[in-house]
Order: sequence, then C-alpha cells, then structure tokens
Amino acid sequence: MQRGNGIFAICDTETEYAFRFMEFLSHRKNIMFEIRVFTTAEKLLVFSEDHPIEILLISERSMCDEVACLPVGKLIILTESGRTIGYPDCLNIYKYQSSDIVVREIMESYGQDAKDNQPVSVRNRKFEVCGVYSPVPYPQKTLLALALAMELGKRRRVLYMNLESFSGFEGFTGVRYDRNLSDLIYLFRQSGKGFPHKLNGMIYSIGNLDYLPPVATPSDFMEITGEEWIRFFEAVGNASNYDALVLDIGNTIPDVMLLLAYCSRIYFPVGQDALSESRRKEFEQLLETSDNGMIREKMLPLSPPQIVCSETGRRAVEKLPWTELGKYAASVCAGGK
Repeated sequence: MQRGNGIFAICDTETEYAFRFMEFLSHRKNIMFEIRVFTTAEKLLVFSEDHPIEILLISERSMCDEVACLPVGKLIILTESGRTIGYPDCLNIYKYQSSDIVVREIMESYGQDAKDNQPVSVRNRKFEVCGVYSPVPYPQKTLLALALAMELGKRRRVLYMNLESFSGFEGFTGVRYDRNLSDLIYLFRQSGKGFPHKLNGMIYSIGNLDYLPPVATPSDFMEITGEEWIRFFEAVGNASNYDALVLDIGNTIPDVMLLLAYCSRIYFPVGQDALSESRRKEFEQLLETSDNGMIREKMLPLSPPQIVCSETGRRAVEKLPWTELGKYAASVCAGGK
C-alpha cells in the first residue's frame, strides 16, 4: 500500500495477524509509510535486496540472523511471551495486545532514534484549522467538538486537540495517558528532529477520531504563547498527512484571540438563556472594537441540542455520532445549522 516515502515492512508467518495489522495501519490517518506484508523471512530477504526498509516489524518465529543483519532503519520483534528474546539491539514488543498500543510503541521508539535524513512528510496541500470556542461556559462544548471532529473525519484526515485546562479526558475515555500534549510541545521545543514520528507515537484513536491526550496541568497553558501554539500547529501540519485540525479552545489560554484569528473557521456554540445571550453580546462588542473582522467573519454561531451522556469509555465516544448532538454536527458540516 503506497502511503509515504519509506517502507514499513511486516513479516509474520501468522498470515491472518499480518494482514489484519496491515489493515489496521491502512486506516491510521497518520502513518506516512508504504506498507508491505511478508509471510516468510525468505520473501522479506529477497525484497530487501532492492528495496531499503525503514521500519521492520517481525514476529519472533520469523526472526533469524540473516534478518538481524539487514540495514533497516528500525527493527522490532513481536514477542508472543512478552519476554525479551535474543538480539539485544532490537526493540521487543508484546504481540497480543492492542494494535493501537503496538503502533504507538513503534513510532515512539522510531522517533527517539530518528536521524535528520529519515523520511519526513512535507505538506503540499491546504491545511485547515477549525476552532470550537465559546466565551462563556458551555457545558457540552467538548462533546460538540468531538462530534464535529468525527463528522469531518468521515471525509478528511482530522486530528482533534483539546485545549481546555480541565478536559476530563482520562475519566471520559477510560484511558490513562502516560504522556500528553505538554510532552509533545516540550519535544517540539527541543528539536525538530524526529518530530513526525514522536507525534505519531502520541496519537490515540477511537473509531475515526484521532486525538492527542490533553495537558494534565492547567499551569502548562500559561507557559505557551499564542505565537508558539501557531508554530506548533504548523509543525503538526507539516509533519503529518492530516488535512485539518479541530481545536477545542478554552478560555484560560493566553492570547486566545490570536488562536481564534489563526483558525480558518470557528464553531461558536451559544446558550439559550438570557445571561448567556448577554455574555455573547459583550464578546461580540469586544470584537467590533478590536478585531477588524478577522474573527467575526469566520464565526458560525450554533445552538446545539443538549444530550444526556452518562456513559464513559470508548463506547461513549463511538456512540456520539448517533446521538442528537452527533446528528446536529452532521447537519452543520453539511452546511446547515
């Protein structure tokens, strides 16, 4: 399968696993490699004579000394026992776990070893940044942002980022995140080397939703300027094959107006009560005196339905498109409100 400018080879005598893993990779929107599958080490060795391999994922049953000598960028062995087998220079990953975890471990390790000449995607198409923002507390803004990202993701490659101080993501998704957006920004600040693969190593997926785990400490936001956020978003666009970002923007971010001005469009949920209406008018008055149309012209006011979301975990996220809020998001993306 043609995807990028380097080869990601999978070699496993367990044919069903090999092709199922290839299918999983083919649906990952952030994989920038040409993916090849081999069911014997012999076929792999013949292929490697004329084709340089950047990443090789091979089962321990297929592993041999001849494969260990191949000049691949990164060689990873899938172990069935979870124990490290021979070949101490190779990364060992437990085979029978979530494919999502396997991919993140591969890309994290690959990013750590990245050299300047390793393949990096160069964006040559329009990259859209969509913001979801409300100047007043809106209880279901994040659910709306997720629904919009999932709807847009049906037709495009979309990455969702939550920029709220308290996102509730660990509790809502049921996933504990060892690293998050703060860690990725730290890596971005240190060096651009290997950034695409470090980025890929941190992306999680639920259904057709790709997302980065939000920051865990609200004070982290105070250390990031609006200009740095924009440089970071541009780096994500240039280092990936995503077509769009959906930013769930909170009010505690310094220079929030700069981020809004950077967005291509802004989804603007508003409440129906009198106080929310008064707050919305105050915000619009502020824009009239300070914005020169840069934000106002891109704002799409929305009045989404309220839903009861008592579930948590992957299933709760996967069901979101089928709720009234999800259907509303679909109508918004189709051009209605």
